[in-house]
Amino acid sequence: MGMKRAGFGLILLGAAGCITVIRPPLSPEDPVPVVVVDYGHHSSLLLPLPEGGSMEYAYGDWGWFALNRDEWYRACPTLCWPNQGALGRRRLRIDSTRPAAQEALPCREAHEFQVARLKVGQLLQSLDQSFQRHIETRVDNPAMGLEFVHGEFDYCFLVNCNHRVALWLRELECGVGGCASFSRFEVEPP
Repeated sequence: MGMKRAGFGLILLGAAGCITVIRPPLSPEDPVPVVVVDYGHHSSLLLPLPEGGSMEYAYGDWGWFALNRDEWYRACPTLCWPNQGALGRRRLRIDSTRPAAQEALPCREAHEFQVARLKVGQLLQSLDQSFQRHIETRVDNPAMGLEFVHGEFDYCFLVNCNHRVALWLRELECGVGGCASFSRFEVEPP
């Protein structure tokens, strides 16, 4: 039993160094900037809105992220087995650029790159439809500055916020390499 725990600990330590590499599309048509926002242990995606400003989308555990049930003793159950996911969003009056994100949000890092405007519109529509499908579960979380609805996917360590951001990036035609388990993103120049 002790060897299994030690092995699991080594796997986690190895994964902690895992960086998720974003490869933006080479020549996106009608390019617009998007930003992956890294809060240290959590990430989100900032997308430009056609009417100006931007929308930040995030994914997390319903109890922990949406309801602030973040006591220390909830950490293991939140990460170790599937729980109700939470899709969060907030509208911001800032551009989806790295300087604007770093000034307006309490983030550790912000990674900006260009993608096709059409793909951004499609992703915004898809995320908004997902949000509307679960609107009856909507809660505001002033502490997070986000509004949440039940997510369509369970949340756990193996399917977390960083995996959702990686999936959204693929929908924007970005290549994504690495484990995506942690909010350690790096943008590869096109």
